[in-house]
Amino acid sequence: MLTGPLSVILQYERVSEHLEVIRLAPKYCGLLRWLTSTHPNRLTAPHTYWIDASIGHNLLCAMYLRFCGNKSIAVEHPWQTYLQTYGPYHLRRASRGLRYFTQHIRKIDETANIKQYLPHQIGYISGLQEIYARRVGLSGTIPREIGELRELRVLSMGNNRLTGPLPENLCQLEHLQRIVLHQNNLVGEVPASLGELGCIVNLAGNPRLEYGPDVPAVERQALVELFHVTKGHRWTNRTHWCTSKPVCKWYKVGVLSSHVHSLVMSSNNMEGVLPPAIGRLVHLRMVELATMPHLTGPLPRELCRLTTLRRLCICRCGLSGPLPEEVGWLVHLEELQLFGNRLSGKIPNTIGNLTNLRLLSLGEYTGGNDFTPAAFPPCIERLQNLEALFLADCRIKGPIPGWIGNLTELRQLDLQRNQLTGPLPSSIGQLSNLLYLNIKDNPCLGGRLPVRELSNLGRLNRLSLVHCGFDDREDALHALRAALPRCKIWL
Repeated sequence: MLTGPLSVILQYERVSEHLEVIRLAPKYCGLLRWLTSTHPNRLTAPHTYWIDASIGHNLLCAMYLRFCGNKSIAVEHPWQTYLQTYGPYHLRRASRGLRYFTQHIRKIDETANIKQYLPHQIGYISGLQEIYARRVGLSGTIPREIGELRELRVLSMGNNRLTGPLPENLCQLEHLQRIVLHQNNLVGEVPASLGELGCIVNLAGNPRLEYGPDVPAVERQALVELFHVTKGHRWTNRTHWCTSKPVCKWYKVGVLSSHVHSLVMSSNNMEGVLPPAIGRLVHLRMVELATMPHLTGPLPRELCRLTTLRRLCICRCGLSGPLPEEVGWLVHLEELQLFGNRLSGKIPNTIGNLTNLRLLSLGEYTGGNDFTPAAFPPCIERLQNLEALFLADCRIKGPIPGWIGNLTELRQLDLQRNQLTGPLPSSIGQLSNLLYLNIKDNPCLGGRLPVRELSNLGRLNRLSLVHCGFDDREDALHALRAALPRCKIWL
């Protein structure tokens, strides 16, 4: 039978006197399923197997699925003899695949069918940047091996049943931008060093977490003013607000290092305007207020002085008036979402100062804003880190500028329902990371489609050109479907 470290990942069964079977242990089979379903087009059978890097030292390799058949291998001789005979060949193939897994998997999300628990082997996927496992019923503890993922940017596992403490070594991950673990059953002290990372942290809804001393009186008073000005007595949920309870217990207020860190509310019936007092929450990193149409008035200039903000999202509300020039002071901002309001005037050029932005959304399919009709904002060219740009229904007129092709980090581009004119620039073909392109409902956008350049967008999976004025639509559609077989195209 198998003994020692090999037994961790291989299971042995003697079927008969002359037949022995080696199988991958169930935990590893589960991780394989997650990885293959995350990237079904790239992780085909020639790459699909897993070995335990902790004992790797290039020891074992009978797991290559081409030889393993559905994650098992029937061996007619003792397994030691089999590995001696075929091991070197399998080892070379397995080693290449292990490097592929550990270096090229960037994201694991809910489509990967993550259930029950997060296995410690996830720490071996050294190139992993994003983990999303929201509302999937996860239980158990957060594996300490998460702290080995040096490239990790996003850890989002809210609304589960996770228990145990926060791993101390999370604080070593210097690239982290967001930790979202709200609505779980985590316990113990929140590491003080977590506040030094500079990232967004949402731990609300973990009643057994210990946050240390309460926030300063000036921050508590600022929240009390926010409550009264926005008619807090009418909020749908106002649990513990304006009571003697620690502020970390107040509904949807996040606390970190004894300061108000985040304010996140959706559909909570806020009314009136955001008061200047919000500017006294000088340690805020995230403001997210959504789907509250009676939250009106301008975006407070005092809010724009909170230079610690990383995420500002006030969406599907009733904000009005011009977007203040002071928004350009938020130089650490990574996400700015203001779609679905009634903002007016011009999009300020100072947005170009926000060079850390990865997501800019001033208009989406659910609604844009009432900006003054104007040309494509030239300040956006300076946002070289943008990964998602949503300017739907923002009254943008004139041509799409050629410099759009310089935003090479873009993965999503939505310009639907504007007043765009002229051809689609050929530079669009330079956006090699683009996954989603929507420019529908721009009837004056026309001319010949740059089919050859669009065909270069090999990662594109959604393309909508409906209700535009392009020539040779049928020929272009056939050519694009042939060049981009995995892309859903509407033309």
